[in-house]
Amino acid sequence: PIALSSFSKTNGKVEITPDVAGGCVIGTNLISSGVTSATVLGYFTLPASMSDVYRLLQNSAAAKLDLQPVSQIYVAGGTVSENISQNGAGAFKNAASTPVTVRSIKMAQYEVNYELWYAVYQWAINRATNPYNFGSCGKEGDDAAATDVIGGITTSVPPTTEIVLGEGRGGQRPVTNVSWRDAVVWCNAYSELNGLTPVYYTDASYTTPMRSCNDTDAYSSMPGGQDCPYIIKAGANGNTDMANCTANGARLPTDAEWEFAARGGDPSAAAFKYNYTVKSSRDDLPLVAWFKDNSDQKMHVVGQKTPNALNLYDMLGNTTEWCHDLTLNSSGKEVRRERGGNSSTSENTSITSQQNCNVSYQGSSNCYRTGARSGFRFVQNAD
Repeated sequence: PIALSSFSKTNGKVEITPDVAGGCVIGTNLISSGVTSATVLGYFTLPASMSDVYRLLQNSAAAKLDLQPVSQIYVAGGTVSENISQNGAGAFKNAASTPVTVRSIKMAQYEVNYELWYAVYQWAINRATNPYNFGSCGKEGDDAAATDVIGGITTSVPPTTEIVLGEGRGGQRPVTNVSWRDAVVWCNAYSELNGLTPVYYTDASYTTPMRSCNDTDAYSSMPGGQDCPYIIKAGANGNTDMANCTANGARLPTDAEWEFAARGGDPSAAAFKYNYTVKSSRDDLPLVAWFKDNSDQKMHVVGQKTPNALNLYDMLGNTTEWCHDLTLNSSGKEVRRERGGNSSTSENTSITSQQNCNVSYQGSSNCYRTGARSGFRFVQNAD
């Protein structure tokens, strides 16, 4: 691909200007392919397939991807003061004696799909100043992990333009094979790309956003490290507690925030106590989730099932979602929370598996684990 001198979105279209004369770019949505110096090469309509645009971006230090806004749902904060759990699990299992208060947030309506992951990832690793580094390139759904070499950089492959599972074009299944570390660094990249204040930092005074992680197979409790970043708190240095976060950027939800939203966000509603995230019945897991019995044990395009009372999709099933919280596993090892189950989860809620598919079950995993079904969705503070 040719180098670019500008990349901008106008009236819902991406405008690309080349640095050199001659040549053309092949793209499924290319309208004009005439090329002369400093003239428009073509237009790619968003959110149509972005794979050709991504490839153009690789050698452009000046390029900036102007993403369409991610659909988010406002979740009004509240307090749970009643014990709610299944099999003795859940963020609210002891709420009668220790009430749990959740702040107001904006939560991504869908799990982060591969197209969104890839767009932010490519922008981040190709920045001319302070480029990002990830431990994993990520992959789409159940696809085999794959890499590509573009401009001398080993990276993930662009989203496919093919129809997937009869549900729509590629890129729309959840991103998977990403660690907790990768999700945190990606959230910072998303924030910087969109002019928001990043949440996670490497220094106690919050001057250097966390822009790098690796797949080192060990946890470190060192503050400011990739497993224990500083979290910005206005007026106070050295904070590592998400409850004190004052940034408006993207971040992972806390365990309680995730369950509060998954249950529908209204502790007074009958459905808040159900095991599955449904509006009217406690027995409708197939209605709201892709799980073992209805998914062919494969991940599907996000947003195909019935949403919950807050209009959030795929809070159960499809892919497991990372949460912020640090906890200890049965061996006393520090791990991070995962929630929601996935497409290989059984409906049998008596199974004591990390991937149990109900809103109470609290899974966990090593922060460096890049599981085949590990994904995420992000939130932002709304208070």
